[in-house]
Amino acid sequence: MPANEFSPVKHDYREFVRLLEASIERFAVAVHGFVLMGNHFHLMAQTRRANLSRWLHWLMVSYTVYFNWRHQRSGYFFQGQGALRPVEVLALCSGALISEGKTTSLSKG
Repeated sequence: MPANEFSPVKHDYREFVRLLEASIERFAVAVHGFVLMGNHFHLMAQTRRANLSRWLHWLMVSYTVYFNWRHQRSGYFFQGQGALRPVEVLALCSGALISEGKTTSLSKG
């Protein structure tokens, strides 16, 4: 079955947020906001290291392993390749996230 036929439930969203919080410290990333939807997510993040791809890979694989274990399935969860886009002005990215839904800040500083 295609991954988009599965709908996460409340526990799944909580686990995504838990993994996101763990990844902030693990990869020294500041997450300014995020939107988590049924089959994808948007993040507004900042790092001083060149590790955004590694960070997102870790987050998506970790969540997929959890999701597959919880729902007794196998295979991918997120479809397609995500896009990393540098943003010069924080307000522009913030407006894009707000247009998708509610934003939440997880940054620790």
